[in-house]
Amino acid sequence: MIRAALVSLVLTLAACGPAHPDAVPVLGGTPVDFAPGDGAGFGQGDYPAVVEGPPEGGGDQTGSLDVLSLGAGGTLTFEFPGYVLCDGPGPDVIVFENAFHPGGDPATTFAEPAFAGVAADATGPFTEWPCDPGAAPFAGCAGITPVYATSANGIDPADPASAGGDAFDLADLGLDELPYLRIRDAALADPPAGATNAGADIDAVVAIHACPR
Repeated sequence: MIRAALVSLVLTLAACGPAHPDAVPVLGGTPVDFAPGDGAGFGQGDYPAVVEGPPEGGGDQTGSLDVLSLGAGGTLTFEFPGYVLCDGPGPDVIVFENAFHPGGDPATTFAEPAFAGVAADATGPFTEWPCDPGAAPFAGCAGITPVYATSANGIDPADPASAGGDAFDLADLGLDELPYLRIRDAALADPPAGATNAGADIDAVVAIHACPR
């Protein structure tokens, strides 16, 4: 009886534990492909450094200028050298753009929606999280939440509760481990108020859960 109870307890604890106990945060991705769309240009002189490392957010009332504009329909693909994104408790990766609330009004957002997707190969095919870019609140999209973490303010860029940006969970796609993350501008024919035809402006990406290859 006692032995059976102990075995049951061990199995229960194992089931409740992290699926990837070796997962660690990686505070920045390495771009491996940039395919600019119409209107791109801002930040290209500083590419790839401008999108490497942790974010440099502008907060609620202003968008960061430490960004790369994708242009309409442009894409930017990242890897995390030595690691793969892996599914852990809660969100697994954060995409930082430069959305903000004009005048500090949380009911109004300057947003440039984009799709986030993952793949086993840098050339795809990519599986994208569902995103509704046609109207606010742009559910499931990247490029819709202000960024609060910067290199100067001490906010943990791997903490989705405080860092800002848009977080994504591999479990929502039924996926476990993948090495490549792609951001694809939504290329809206009728962009939301305040958005520009320069497309999504990417600051950085951060892996909350990354496992050694």
